[in-house]
Amino acid sequence: MRSLIFTSIFILLAVFTKTVSWAQTPFGGLPLTGEVKQHLGSPTIHINGKPQIPYIYALTDVPGGRWTWEEVPQWNIKQFCEAGVRQFYFPIFFEDMWSADGRLDISRVQRQVRGVHEVCPGAAMYLRFHFHMPEWWRDQHPEEMTVYADVKEYQVGVDYGLKRIIDDDFRAQRRESLASERWLTDATQMTIAFLEAFQKTPEADYLVGIHIAGGVYGEWHYWGFMYNEPDFSSPMQDWYRNWLTKKYKNDKTLQQTWQRNDATLSSAKIPDIQDRVAGKGLFRDPVKERWVSDYYRAQHELVTNRILHFAALVKQHWNRPIIVGTFWGYYFSVFGRDAAGGHLDYHTVLRSPHIDYVSSPQVYEPDDHLPGHPYRSRGLLQTVRLHDKVWLDEMDQQPVLLSKVHMVPYRTELDNSIAVMRRNVLYSLTRGNGLWYFDFGPAGVLFDNPLQRHRGKYGWWDHPELIRDVKAIREIYERQLEKPYKTEADVLFVYDTEVFYHTASRRFSDALTNTAINWSTLAAHYSGAVFDAVHLDDLDKLDLSPYKVIVFGNTYRLTKPQAQLIKKKVANNQRHLVWFYAPGYHNGSTLSVDGITNITEIQIQQVADAPQIPHVQPDTLMIPKAKAFTLKRYYATPDTSLSPLFVAKDPKAIPYGYFRDTQTPAIVKKSAATHTNWYSSLPITDAVTFRRILEEAGVHLYTTQTGDVVYAGNGLLVYHTKRGGRHELKLKNGKTIIEDLPSTHAVTLVYDATTGVKLLQDESK
Repeated sequence: MRSLIFTSIFILLAVFTKTVSWAQTPFGGLPLTGEVKQHLGSPTIHINGKPQIPYIYALTDVPGGRWTWEEVPQWNIKQFCEAGVRQFYFPIFFEDMWSADGRLDISRVQRQVRGVHEVCPGAAMYLRFHFHMPEWWRDQHPEEMTVYADVKEYQVGVDYGLKRIIDDDFRAQRRESLASERWLTDATQMTIAFLEAFQKTPEADYLVGIHIAGGVYGEWHYWGFMYNEPDFSSPMQDWYRNWLTKKYKNDKTLQQTWQRNDATLSSAKIPDIQDRVAGKGLFRDPVKERWVSDYYRAQHELVTNRILHFAALVKQHWNRPIIVGTFWGYYFSVFGRDAAGGHLDYHTVLRSPHIDYVSSPQVYEPDDHLPGHPYRSRGLLQTVRLHDKVWLDEMDQQPVLLSKVHMVPYRTELDNSIAVMRRNVLYSLTRGNGLWYFDFGPAGVLFDNPLQRHRGKYGWWDHPELIRDVKAIREIYERQLEKPYKTEADVLFVYDTEVFYHTASRRFSDALTNTAINWSTLAAHYSGAVFDAVHLDDLDKLDLSPYKVIVFGNTYRLTKPQAQLIKKKVANNQRHLVWFYAPGYHNGSTLSVDGITNITEIQIQQVADAPQIPHVQPDTLMIPKAKAFTLKRYYATPDTSLSPLFVAKDPKAIPYGYFRDTQTPAIVKKSAATHTNWYSSLPITDAVTFRRILEEAGVHLYTTQTGDVVYAGNGLLVYHTKRGGRHELKLKNGKTIIEDLPSTHAVTLVYDATTGVKLLQDESK
């Protein structure tokens, strides 16, 4: 009898709880549906069929801060809820649900949802679903683990206590090979079991999205890619040979393509460390080293195969529309390890109907988190937009919040934190994108500041003034949701991923790419202009009419159709084209300096290899205040010189800069009837030099000098600076804004891009 009474009470409570939640959900009736659909010409998150701002709060996976029902995480959820945030995101692992005896216990996932609703009833939920296998599974299947060429023992940082499941994930950890069929089979079975079990619970009614996570930190980088050389496991060897068999069909075709009489499909080996050294300086021989390029291509296609497998699984086994996203599209700040573990099979994911959004943490280097520096997404955002995907930033930059007690710079650091948070979050809005605040604070993680007395007690944004801005920025997001997105950029950077299959891949063996990708765009951010970035393969899809300058960042491999497209579509309308280093040197089958000359229309010659640190000195008579620039370091100076090296030898080209050591022209300009070409032997990283090119092209410059950060788009103008004094901003319609700013801290200001009306006040002035 007592059992029957308790059962009846439980049923009544369950019904009551669901009824209360139904009444309180801000999205309408249950169960909630999630989709990405077009809204005013932009891919947009929809919940229950209505467009929603992509503005989310997320908990970390670090112990102490990952469970929504615990005191500190729940407090921070409540703060964001009171600021009007109604979408929340949290991670879950097989380790949390799946035991060695085969049982699946989803109660923690249910508690996660209930923990949010205890303080924010009716909120919508996203799960970051990690496909890392439990430790007991790895113990049982050592033959399925990733093998690294350059380490004999797995690099375990902490093997005791309450461990973070993905702690030290960037090292050569003991992780299942992504080529493992046993892993794929077991993970598939348990994913289906989870989806079918969870959607029968009342908590599932609030789930609108699942984020597919795997590889390093769930971000689909190959295991150990930052410092080591994967994957030499038996599963990967099998994958590679099967991949070759599908591609080449028979040994004869393989031998002809590779020009290796000893090559066979059944004996092809994974390139070892020495094999991965590029044979022609920066470049691989297009024929003799094709087998190395093929391995990297097989590895990258493996990763996209796994992503789309699990994405399709979610779509198939969820009984209503659900948003599926993943970490993908990283291009900037990939630690110089693009071939080893970047996202080179770029478009396969973007073209998939099973993926609705892609995302990444923001750029980490160079000049990333400090006041006065730009916040940047890591993807080619115009390409993502062209493929109708939403881009979501994972904003995990920690504010510097000090104690008032004996902390003299308390107010300054708080003001800087306000400026940095505004800069970061508003950047996403000007790009027509969204974000989640990824909060390590409840777990006590401190990346960049000394708030030791309070670690683990506060969330990163748990300050009244920051939460005030969370609400105010949310309101701006909501207003802009009702307006069509429009880019304000008149500069376009063009980048390629295919080229990484054909260039140096060993750690520190590429002297150029970091500079060409990460530092040249940094100079553009400091120039006073606004720019977009797109993949080379999407030039034919993009409306180029807004762009007065197009910069070809790393287009060293150009096929004949690509070169013809550039000649026909890009080199016209009096546009200025900027070429870095060796555009067209690789045509898909050969390496030739003639390819550079043909595409740039400037006579180019190969010269002796550069010294390890070559410097370009701009002509200060042509470009006043320009500074010398060189190749940049990324954690360490490259261990190679720049080889090959190319220079302009064209009497009709006007020099704007020279190599310091040889006085050979290193930056030149040459005008044509329909356009102007600029060629620079090294990527341009000096903002003053870059600004001069923009001035000559008639690009709109919002500032009167270089060094400050401007974002514009989506009807907004955002200005970030740590420089005090008088500032003048010029809108595109001719209006001028004058601001007198404090010298004590950084400031981020946001305006209506047409009227110049300020949308957020700097109350600390």
